[in-house]
Amino acid sequence: MKTRLKKLGIDSLIIFSLIAVYYFLRSFLNPDQINYFPIMIDIFIIVFVLILITNLVNFKSSKAIYTNRKAIASYFLYIGIMLILAYGIFHFKSMIPKNAAWILYVLVTLFGLFSIYAFHIRLSNFGWQFNVPTILTTILLITSILGIFFLHHSILQNNNFLNSSIYAFLLKFLICSIYPAFIEEVIFRGVAIAWLKSHIKSNDFLILTIQAVLFGAVHIFTNGGFTYVALITLFMQITLGYMLGRLYLSSRSLVPGIIVHGFINAAIFTIII
Repeated sequence: MKTRLKKLGIDSLIIFSLIAVYYFLRSFLNPDQINYFPIMIDIFIIVFVLILITNLVNFKSSKAIYTNRKAIASYFLYIGIMLILAYGIFHFKSMIPKNAAWILYVLVTLFGLFSIYAFHIRLSNFGWQFNVPTILTTILLITSILGIFFLHHSILQNNNFLNSSIYAFLLKFLICSIYPAFIEEVIFRGVAIAWLKSHIKSNDFLILTIQAVLFGAVHIFTNGGFTYVALITLFMQITLGYMLGRLYLSSRSLVPGIIVHGFINAAIFTIII
């Protein structure tokens, strides 16, 4: 219990620090730039729920986290493919139909995902177990995510979220769980942590911080490049990446992270689209 409380304390300190930097940077924005930021408040609340549940639940898993010193090569190959693609689409978006650009992005990133096989890394190497504690935890997290978004956007009177049908939301969840949640959890939690864990065996906090920063840095390009708003969004992405990494290390399974990631993205897309 002492170990769990220590992890809870350190996780909370890290998250509070990230949120403090986020709000400091946010204070420099113009009022018309803050429309997107209620979503980030949702994310930070969800992260605190993740902190509590992930640190206090006993997942009862004996499976070791997959480690591989050579995983760095496959990781940076994938990131390289992602960045080249993002750069190309961003600079030539006026020449590419929106739907075609999205399909191209998904196909190329799927190819990038399966490029890990060239480095003798298999999807089966990662944890995929879904035992009773993991199932119950995932259900609790999903319920919390939906409750937080619903309550907050009821207060904000956000009709996009409140009026969305359950079928439309579930469809977005299924799509988001395949892309980007499945791909990002395999690469940023599975592959990145496999490499980091092989070098930094006993310092989970350092491992989680590094993979979270890498996760956030890649998202800068999907948020329109090095803009001030993208920089602020970076801290939200790092915070979420840290806690999804904690969920993976605690449960020893990528499954709950994929589901939680998919639900969060589905909720965000429901609000902004």
